Amino acid sequence: MPQTDRASTSGSDTMFGKFGGRNRRFRLASAGLTYPFALVIVALLLAGCGPNDQKEDYYPLGVGSTWTYEIRAWDVTPSGTETSFSGTGTIQATESDKLPTGEDVVQFMRTISESDAATDSVTYVDTGYYRTGGDCVLHYANKADTTVADTLLKLPLAKDVSWLRGGTRLRVTEESDVTVKAGTYRAWKVEAIYDTSQHRSACWWYADGVGEVKWHVVQVLQPDFTVVTHWELHNAAIR
Repeated sequence: MPQTDRASTSGSDTMFGKFGGRNRRFRLASAGLTYPFALVIVALLLAGCGPNDQKEDYYPLGVGSTWTYEIRAWDVTPSGTETSFSGTGTIQATESDKLPTGEDVVQFMRTISESDAATDSVTYVDTGYYRTGGDCVLHYANKADTTVADTLLKLPLAKDVSWLRGGTRLRVTEESDVTVKAGTYRAWKVEAIYDTSQHRSACWWYADGVGEVKWHVVQVLQPDFTVVTHWELHNAAIR
């Protein structure tokens, strides 16, 4: 059985969205959008956000919820050599708050501890703010800057549903059973649609009532150097 303590469910990934992290190995670079405030509503409509009648909860926003992930990263060279890194990521829905414009949001705090054979352990902490808007889950990197609303998810998730997150098109590709450290979940796979010149791929898996259960990113930084990062849910307590 999945190791998920579901005390209750409230609200609507990423556990992981586009946090403004400083971490050197586990950072997923992603494009942002900058809109004048008057255009935010227009931007949400263009992203496909509308009335929300769905009951599924692929991004729980209950204060007190906690997700712990096992993180692995490795470097790949043409010779096939891989240098492994490991770490732990903890996501906590810490408190309810409000934007300056009055909308209710939930603050999420992400703590990442990484280690490898060559360096001492390093810990990074950052925050993000989330709310539901129509049928979308929206993310703000900075509570004071409401001109940038990043569409994390468009709900309900279903095959071929797509939306823009920053400047990147995301698409739901399939639903399947996904086994991670925390157990086996029925989850939707979301893929980023990158131009081939960007030399990268990214996929996320979301389970109803749990949120993000897996995240896999491949980045070709140089012709002879690729970095692979993998997040996997270890346990979760959903409030």
